[in-house]
Amino acid sequence: MNKKFIYLIGLILGIFAFILNAFVVANMAGGVPIYFGSAIVLFCLLALPFRISVLVLCASMAPLLIYESPLFIGWLHSLQFFVIVTMLHFRVRFLSAILLFWLVIGLPITSMIVYINLSLSFQVSVFIALPFILSGYICGMSALLVYWLLPINSQLKKFNILPKFSRLVFEFNLVSVMLPLFIVVLFFIWRSTEISEISVSRDLDNAIEELNRSSIALLGNRVHALTSTAALITNEKNIQYRANILDAVANTTTNIESMVVTDKDGMILIAAPDQYAAKLPKLNDINISFREYFQQTKKNKESVISNAIKGSGFGSLDIVAITAPILTENGFEGLVQAAVKLDSLVDQSVINAIQNTKIALIVTDAKDSVIYSSPIFGLKKLALLEKNIGQASYTFSLPKITISDKEYLYREFSNKNGWKIYALTDPSRIFKDTSAYFIFMVIIFLQNIVFIAIFSRGLASNIVGPLRNLEAFIKGQKEPERLLEEAKVSQEMFNVTENVIKTQKISEDFQRELKEQVTEKTKELQALNVKILSVSRTDSLTGLFNRRAFNEKAQQAYMFYKRNKKSCTLAFIDIDHFKNINDTYGHKTGDECLVDVANVIADMCPRDTDIVARYGGEEFLIFFASDKPQLDLDHIKSIHQAIEDRQKIYTDKLIQLTVSVGVVNVVDDFSKSMVDLISLADKQLYLSKGNGRNQINVITI
Repeated sequence: MNKKFIYLIGLILGIFAFILNAFVVANMAGGVPIYFGSAIVLFCLLALPFRISVLVLCASMAPLLIYESPLFIGWLHSLQFFVIVTMLHFRVRFLSAILLFWLVIGLPITSMIVYINLSLSFQVSVFIALPFILSGYICGMSALLVYWLLPINSQLKKFNILPKFSRLVFEFNLVSVMLPLFIVVLFFIWRSTEISEISVSRDLDNAIEELNRSSIALLGNRVHALTSTAALITNEKNIQYRANILDAVANTTTNIESMVVTDKDGMILIAAPDQYAAKLPKLNDINISFREYFQQTKKNKESVISNAIKGSGFGSLDIVAITAPILTENGFEGLVQAAVKLDSLVDQSVINAIQNTKIALIVTDAKDSVIYSSPIFGLKKLALLEKNIGQASYTFSLPKITISDKEYLYREFSNKNGWKIYALTDPSRIFKDTSAYFIFMVIIFLQNIVFIAIFSRGLASNIVGPLRNLEAFIKGQKEPERLLEEAKVSQEMFNVTENVIKTQKISEDFQRELKEQVTEKTKELQALNVKILSVSRTDSLTGLFNRRAFNEKAQQAYMFYKRNKKSCTLAFIDIDHFKNINDTYGHKTGDECLVDVANVIADMCPRDTDIVARYGGEEFLIFFASDKPQLDLDHIKSIHQAIEDRQKIYTDKLIQLTVSVGVVNVVDDFSKSMVDLISLADKQLYLSKGNGRNQINVITI
């Protein structure tokens, strides 16, 4: 092999790997980057010398260091490279090495790193790790597919050991089926996560908007009340009338704890309601001019809503002060101030509705003092909100906030007063819908591997078998008639076999005989299929429907009754003490008892619409309908009595057969599924057994 050519190929592939990892990066399951340059590295591992592939690996890792990607990604891809090199050294097939690495090493390591670093639940961590595993499989299978597509005589093709044909067929089928499947699943994860994040973001924004709207309405009403009060007081000079106005407003406006009127220097002149007015003479020279909200009101001559403060003078409640200036021709003459408790600044009904959607809330003033917080945070009112804000690495755009050492996804809004509303939710909400499919995808993956293995084995056997026959024929170990019979895998194979045995006559006779056999076998197969279908739907002992047939026919019938709102009845019948009959008289007698009971039921349910089945062991199911539900119950009682009247004689001993019955009579509620009806009937059956057996328990829905 030309060394210059090999190094040139390595250089080109190294550049491609660098470009892929630098510019073709997919963000999956949020902001988690997926790099596909690994496909080129793995191809080099298959096609180029080890030293060249190591250089390509270094080129592919360079963008991860330049763009400061998560360090563990680079280590994981490097670990994959050297583990697969080791497996190939021990004669493990490349595809098997890829599958084993990501399943046994890649998935646990990635899941644990995500679990430790992101503090998410383990199920969510496994789901976030899943795109890494899928991308690893996609890269490995893509590399193998490109390698297969190279011409047989290519200088890049190298075979240390010629593989068995069956393994080649299995790998080809596996790659052909699983590669598109993994790409679709990867796209599904990306798209569903993105949609889920958009939905969570919209829910957070809606929560903020709803809470802000209710808060604006609550505060607006109070500001309006104070502005109106200030206007009335401005026009009233009598101090007693002013006190009466203030007292009337304080007593009629909801959620106002206290109200005061000050002069222009901040000295309190009037207080309301009565319990605070009574304190005023005792609290000589109370002055609030030092309060920031007083200075803002005096300066701007407009209403002000203060930050959250600890009350003083009249009390020590946690409050927000709302002010309205008293303005005359001479300018600012004082203000009217209302103290509103923090608890009344938010509409609790709105808070409860939002928190019922798994969204928590925090409201702070302009200084980040807590006005309200959901109970899960355990924050005290007026406490300074300590938070750590950043971009969540597992989301596309939603930021994260850390409160009390726990991460939340959040949205934030600041109103005109500088107050902030935070809507927060658990990060697992983004993955709650998508991660539910994780187990389903794993099951589908395993089922596909089993199916492909079975299919590939059969296909390889059909192709390799005739070749082995030809080898045996050449050695004189096989007759020509068997060669032609087993060579009908493909036209090419048949032609080779025909030329080897060199007899046209045998070929013609064989064709004629084969055609007759095919016709005969087709008829036999058709008859056999009819017989198999019947056997598959019938209980071999009693001749009744088996469970599978019952489930199918009862479901069809129930859907008809459901559409037409026609009452129907399901009865679950169990032979009492059947185990004792088997233990005492033997299984042959037990089988005869089963047949007797089955015959009684079948004889008393002769209609085409009556569905009777042996559901398993000594259990029977009956499903039928009539226009009068009571007639159904009477019919069940008749069957119950008929079985009891049936007597079995065994070695001069009388066997008394009785049954316990659980019945579901569907009259009004058609919301249940057939599985639910069987479960309800089974519960009634257990009531019959528990209450002494040989009785019927009925539930009507």
